[in-house]
Amino acid sequence: RSLRGEKVSGEWTKSWVVPDRTEEEWSQMRGGLRQRFEELNALIQDFEPNQEQLTYLLANLCHASFHLGAIRQLMKLDPATLSSNR
Repeated sequence: RSLRGEKVSGEWTKSWVVPDRTEEEWSQMRGGLRQRFEELNALIQDFEPNQEQLTYLLANLCHASFHLGAIRQLMKLDPATLSSNR
């Protein structure tokens, strides 16, 4: 959103909350993630960023890669193990 010029802020305390989700809710979240990826991909096709935008874009790429790697690792765990660690 910030690459489109929108102001972005976060609710950092909520970022540590691990909500329970149904399979349908997880599916919707994955669909939303895919949609955001497609939007970003379309945006950057003909995008000529200034220095600040390029820095933001690269920082967020690294940040998202970290989280996606963590998610892949968590997917290998037994769901019962995850529930007991909350």
